[in-house]
Amino acid sequence: MARPKDKIFLWINRRWCKRCGICVAVCPTKVIEIEKSGYPVLAHMDKCIDCGMCVIMCPDFAIFDDQEDKKLLAKIL
Repeated sequence: MARPKDKIFLWINRRWCKRCGICVAVCPTKVIEIEKSGYPVLAHMDKCIDCGMCVIMCPDFAIFDDQEDKKLLAKIL
């Protein structure tokens, strides 16, 4: 079951991202775009349908959809 729109969360860890663009390619609603430096950015979060494809398909495990995971990672890094 998808989360309510106001609870949808995504975060890209740039330290782990290798700028492959897979997240952009798999997003069905084009939430993610590539910036000048080649890194993905969450440009249209209002369009996110919480499908999780970007998280699942990221070969670097650089995309998180849970705020608690982000907090845990911040403690480690």
